[in-house]
This record gives sequence, C-alpha cells and structure tokens, in this order.
Amino acid sequence: MKNVSLRDPFRTKLRRRLRQPTGPLTFSNPGEEERLAIEAIRAGRQVQREVRYVSYKSLMERWSIIVDEFSKQYPSTDSDTDAFYRDARRLDNSIKRLCQREILYQGLECQCRHCFNRNWVTIDSIGRTLECVVCRRQEPAPVSGDWHFRANGFLIEAYRDHGVEAVIYGLFQLWERARNSFYFAPSMMVWTASPQRHHSAMVAGAPQ
Repeated sequence: MKNVSLRDPFRTKLRRRLRQPTGPLTFSNPGEEERLAIEAIRAGRQVQREVRYVSYKSLMERWSIIVDEFSKQYPSTDSDTDAFYRDARRLDNSIKRLCQREILYQGLECQCRHCFNRNWVTIDSIGRTLECVVCRRQEPAPVSGDWHFRANGFLIEAYRDHGVEAVIYGLFQLWERARNSFYFAPSMMVWTASPQRHHSAMVAGAPQ
C-alpha cells in the first residue's frame, strides 16, 4: 500500500481493462466496478509473490552509501576515525544481531531447474543436498553467491498495515522490560570531535 512503484502498473492495467486510456477514471456501471475489484485483488496477490529477501551484496551497497553521506556531513581529518566507520565488520555485527533476534532470517533462495519453484532454504536446514518443496527433486547445494536475508513476516505486516505505530509499540515493550531506565536515541552525532580532544581544547583555552 505504501509502495508507490506498484501503483502505476495497477492504474495502467485498470485503464486498459476499462478502455479509458486518458482522463479521470469513471465507473458508470456495476460491471466496471467489478473489474476494479478483480484487478485490485490480482494486484494484492502479486505483492505476496514479490521477492522477500535482500542479498548481502545489496546490504553492503546501501550501507556504503549511508557511510559516505555521513562522512560528507561530518568530515574528519583523522584516518583512524574514518576507517572505524567504514569497517565492514560493523555491518556484519548488525546483521548478526538481527538474525539472532529473528528479525532477519539467513538463508538462500534457490530456483528449481525442474519445476522452476523458488525455494527458501534457511541456514539451519542447508546441507550438501537441497530438495524442492514442490517436485521433490534433489540437487547439490550451491557453492557460489552470497547469503540472502529475509525479514520477519510479522514485522513486514506490521509496517505495511500500521506504519510507525508498530515501532512505537516495540519501544513501549522495551520500556516496560527496562529495569532501571530506558533511553531511545536514534543515530546521531554527539561530538564533532572525540571527547578527549574536545576536553583538551577546553583546557587549552581556559584562562591561566
């Protein structure tokens, strides 16, 4: 519903079915209203068939763009600081935490060469031989390509149906479980320089 890229194909197909290529869409009889309902249901089913995983390579590319933008906004002359933020292990650790908490599921999507069904194989069930869930054809496990990650279906439905309200609910649950105090701090830049340098500059500028 929030995916803008899915709206234009739906409108184009609807105009073709109703034979109204231009101008405002009008529904002058029950048959045209029925056509609208049918095409809307088909579009909804198509969303369910969309790819629900993202590759590690894609995550790395998106992460690199974010790091580049951060470096442009907060340039640093310290090579160690720049290398710290560009260390790919930071991305890997974030993905690992999401997988451990079952927010992301790690695995591979493999298409059966016999029936062309797309099978999702989790990391827990990967062995030397993979079996298609439809035709039961077996083939050796792939030896090339990177890992795929699929988001938790519950989270996808929550974001799609409720938007940011699901995030607020999650924060509320964390707040209730907090023992002493709870802070929610999104990504932010607290200092333009490290605390040690900031403190040294204040001391150097203090009156004698």
